[in-house]
Amino acid sequence: MLAVPELATPGYLEGDKWDQVFLQTEIIRSTYQPVPTIDDNEGFEDLVSSHYNIDKTVENIVSLADYGFIMGILGSDRRFILKDATKDLIFALYYGAVPEIDTFAKFCRILGLFKNINFPTSIILTADVDDNDTCTITDSKGGISKYRLVDDILCEVQVDQVDNVIESFTFQFINW
Repeated sequence: MLAVPELATPGYLEGDKWDQVFLQTEIIRSTYQPVPTIDDNEGFEDLVSSHYNIDKTVENIVSLADYGFIMGILGSDRRFILKDATKDLIFALYYGAVPEIDTFAKFCRILGLFKNINFPTSIILTADVDDNDTCTITDSKGGISKYRLVDDILCEVQVDQVDNVIESFTFQFINW
């Protein structure tokens, strides 16, 4: 739900709310990005209607028919914030300022988040590094992306021929 809240399960939104509180705390702690507060007594409809100034009269109460539309808006808003936070994190990683992400396997997960923010309908399922130091990212649509160092430059490489470079991650990152 981090990058794609529009795919959350409507029946589990109260549980997701507690995950949201945890994530907000981490976002504030690590990025100093402002986040909206959540009142423990607010339901999902209250949260959405207050954030987007939606009139909550009987005729306008958020229904499941509106759910996808509103969650799409929330998803776009979240990806906008996550994009900036992820860019800051990647810059910090480049300069060695994030000691907790000290392996390529951990950075591979950040690449998975990067891909998920760029392509929100393709949910990242795995982000693993093999014995040849190739990061393989697999998404819910069966797509596979691979990254590895080529001449000390992080590059996306062809899935079936990892020595063939598609483009550098720096190029992808700058054009993000």
